[in-house]
Amino acid sequence: MNRTRNHFMRGWLRLASLAALCLWPLAAQTPPPAGAYGILLNFYEMDQAGWTGGAGIGVLNIDEAGHVTGTFRFQGRDSVDASRTVETGSFTGTYTVVYYGVGLLELTFPEGFQLVFAVVTTDGGKTLQFTSYATGAGNVALRGSPQSLTGTLPAALLFKELRDVTGGISLTVQRAAPSAIVFTGGGKEASGTATCPDGSTGKWTASVENLTIAALTGGNNGPAEGNFLLSANGKVCGGEFDWRTLSGLVTGSFAPTGNVLVLRNYGSIVRGTARAIGSASLAGTYGLQSDFWPYPGGFLANMTFDGAGGIFGTFIAGNANGEFSTGDRTGKYVIQDDGSGTIEFNTPTGEPGGPSYSIVVVDDGAGFLFLRTKANPQTSVSFGYARLQ
Repeated sequence: MNRTRNHFMRGWLRLASLAALCLWPLAAQTPPPAGAYGILLNFYEMDQAGWTGGAGIGVLNIDEAGHVTGTFRFQGRDSVDASRTVETGSFTGTYTVVYYGVGLLELTFPEGFQLVFAVVTTDGGKTLQFTSYATGAGNVALRGSPQSLTGTLPAALLFKELRDVTGGISLTVQRAAPSAIVFTGGGKEASGTATCPDGSTGKWTASVENLTIAALTGGNNGPAEGNFLLSANGKVCGGEFDWRTLSGLVTGSFAPTGNVLVLRNYGSIVRGTARAIGSASLAGTYGLQSDFWPYPGGFLANMTFDGAGGIFGTFIAGNANGEFSTGDRTGKYVIQDDGSGTIEFNTPTGEPGGPSYSIVVVDDGAGFLFLRTKANPQTSVSFGYARLQ
């Protein structure tokens, strides 16, 4: 974490020294962020299957000394269960001013997961725009006979949130059939050390439950390409995780003397925005735009909040016939004192059990951020921003 922070600081300080020559009179007018903000994050993770990123929503509190606290809800994209339970929790961290209007936000989540953001402040401190650094793609080479492949998965690919991860996991996969370029299998349990979020040295253990490689080739002697999906479970720094996946592209070749395949795991980046909360109440009609990730899609809506917990919405979306369709929904909403809340829509027939959303009120009630947490469409994640009409 310290290496990452120092890398960011050096880069931003070089930019700041140049900007100071010509932008000081304007940039000096931008105060550092302070107060309560609604935050919406999009996790872009370029996988082929399984968890391919997701979105998170929450409340971010920054005091004048740069101490950060907050709560969040995260909805990961799941190709198996589109209604997978949303994860909830809290985070702590720090905000460091690098230059007027520019800063560094470091957040620590449960189980030691950490994110570092470069931040630009706009709207007189009422809006934050931020991005994480991009993680690079990791490669794992598997070698073997025409019927089996073996290799070692570096543990650092699985525990991307930790520093100084040592060790790896042995992988072995068998060809499904002589005529098929599909390999399946797993690996034995392995362990190693890593630097935990508190700076102490901790231990990780993990086992690969399944590794499936589907490669395409013009023949047993030709080049190979395709996709892979790997799932694992284990413990790290005293905490457990249910399961994690890696997925990406396969490249390599098949030869009479054996196979050589390289698993290329994609990188990831987290981007988002935060807006000052102010008054935590909703009343009136709001225009809403929802985006889907990773599959293209979305819808528009008018949502009317009656100020007493009742909501009526009209949705507008495109369909497969190249036309727009509309539909009405009723429901209820709840807003907490910190600006966070939920929306529970009814089914088209008026019964409970329709789509659900986590929301955060921003701009003194003039808008809200939202994340769909139930009945996400086509295994995508739906999120967006609404403004008072």
